[in-house]
Amino acid sequence: LVGSEMCIREATKQATTTQQNADTATNNDTTLKYLKHEVITDSNDREVVVVYFDFTNNSKDNEAFIYNYNVTCFQNGKELDYPLASFDVDEYNNAARELQTGANITVARIYILEDKSDADLEVTPWGSSKKLMKLTLKVENPLMERIFRYVPFFIEKYLTLYVHFDIL
Repeated sequence: LVGSEMCIREATKQATTTQQNADTATNNDTTLKYLKHEVITDSNDREVVVVYFDFTNNSKDNEAFIYNYNVTCFQNGKELDYPLASFDVDEYNNAARELQTGANITVARIYILEDKSDADLEVTPWGSSKKLMKLTLKVENPLMERIFRYVPFFIEKYLTLYVHFDIL
């Protein structure tokens, strides 16, 4: 009877790992929601993408993000590496933090970018290849590109005005 009970529990546990949404995944009574991503420069002058998630524990036991989800990021069809450098991203340290029932926390994952092309993010349950979430992350920020395209123009105009008034 103990063996059958284990089979039933395992089947129930597997059934809870199947829900997915465009930016939200559930696994073992936990929820992971994509919040945002940003591109920053690490201490080795490499561009990295920081991906932020909201992790919620709805189970009756303490749970941690790292024991429930595996997040992989790809660019140009290849898995991206994790940086070894430390970051001033507080949420990065939250991956292994255990949460009690009903608690949530923001978690960050960081990946070294190869170039400015978009990156594919895939979330699977820990120890499984079933995709719970798949997103395309825009690496370039079109608004910032437009702003920086005009910066030389504004600098040139400002310096011209400044020099003009200085001469008078």
